[in-house]
Amino acid sequence: MSDCFGIDPVNYTRYENCKMFPGFMALYRFAKATGISLDWFVCNREPMYYKELTENKKVELIEDEEIKEMLEHAKRIPLLRHELLVYFYRFKEEHKEMTAAADVKSV
Repeated sequence: MSDCFGIDPVNYTRYENCKMFPGFMALYRFAKATGISLDWFVCNREPMYYKELTENKKVELIEDEEIKEMLEHAKRIPLLRHELLVYFYRFKEEHKEMTAAADVKSV
């Protein structure tokens, strides 16, 4: 395994026995060799594999396009802008914990 990841066998044993945490380059080599997302491996965030991550990005792009379209309409239609802002502030007030958690994740 140490050869596969390009690291010293002694260090690999230390990683396996939780005596040492791998550095960034070791983690990068591991991710590249296995296709496993570092977000999943280090932070336990979905998805596990990079392939799934890129498939999910396509969905995010569609959502981003929908948001861009909505914002463009809101720029041209004052009533829509007002309605969106009213809804947003009402939602934010009613769901303080959720919006606070989202603020922390975006930082």
